Amino acid sequence: MAFNLRSRVVLSLCVILASGCGSSGGSNPSPGPTPPPAVTVTSVTVSGAASPVVGDTVQFTATATFSDGSTQTVTGQATWESSNQAVVTITSGGLATFVAQGDADIKATYRSATGSSASGTSHVTCAPKAPSRYTLTGTVSDASNGSMVSGVNARITDGPDANRSAVTDAGGRFSMTNVTAGAFQVEFTRANYVTRSIPVSLTADMSVTVQLSAQPPAPDVTHFYGTYNVAITQSEQTCPQGPFEVGKTGTFKIEGNTSGSSMKVTIVERGTTRTYSGSMNGNGSFGGTADQNVIAGFSPPQNKHEYTGTVSGTSTGTRVDATEFVNFTIPCPGGKMQVFYSGSK
Repeated sequence: MAFNLRSRVVLSLCVILASGCGSSGGSNPSPGPTPPPAVTVTSVTVSGAASPVVGDTVQFTATATFSDGSTQTVTGQATWESSNQAVVTITSGGLATFVAQGDADIKATYRSATGSSASGTSHVTCAPKAPSRYTLTGTVSDASNGSMVSGVNARITDGPDANRSAVTDAGGRFSMTNVTAGAFQVEFTRANYVTRSIPVSLTADMSVTVQLSAQPPAPDVTHFYGTYNVAITQSEQTCPQGPFEVGKTGTFKIEGNTSGSSMKVTIVERGTTRTYSGSMNGNGSFGGTADQNVIAGFSPPQNKHEYTGTVSGTSTGTRVDATEFVNFTIPCPGGKMQVFYSGSK
């Protein structure tokens, strides 16, 4: 009986001691793990058009880089801006439209879920749109008989391709490639044909059909040539060193070739001679400029008259009416003389 009592006491003491140890350890818990730092956005990269031209529509992309080194495409979450909307406009989704030549910055700003934000830009230079180019072809024929005409020079006379040309082949065909779109004139020329120009509005590859008329033969103007006995009237004389008086009568000689492309007038009055070179037209009208600067017939040399001048008039074949304008350089610089000639063969 005594043994059992001692055993209970010992057991109770052990229980009390064990309980005391347990309560002492629960009053000082160990700390938990430290939470990781929040991930923030550190930069934004904007990418898009490399060499845009007017009229281009380009999708730009925004890529965010975070503090943990990761990246993410945030095009749809970014706020987009254009620094020059006269050059390029941009939508909330990063779609850019280039409307004019010039420079601009495309900017994207991204704000993360943690509240951090960053921006990035891309500088763009918009070039003018290259003009469209096409091929111009055509045929040239004779207006009188419809036959194809070779050797015709087709030349663009204005616009960015001015003076570009092509020559028709044996079948009357010509071709010019890489011609700038737009409106311009094309001139067609060939010896013995009347030159013709046509307007062209090039908006796609196109072909033109042209007819040329044969050049009419030059009229025979020889019946206008000859020596006319003329009455002379002087209406102006402003030589202050002394008047240069012309004679009352003289001769007015016209000579030249059949076509009148080259003509010469020789005026003789009061023993002096003045010559003019020019051309005669099919209707009898003519004109020329002075051949020499010294009026022949004066002597000694100190009495010479130097001049420039012109002559013009009309011949009927039996009669001539003409006007001569003389501008003196010696002996009266600035002096003028006007003389009328009228007479017949």
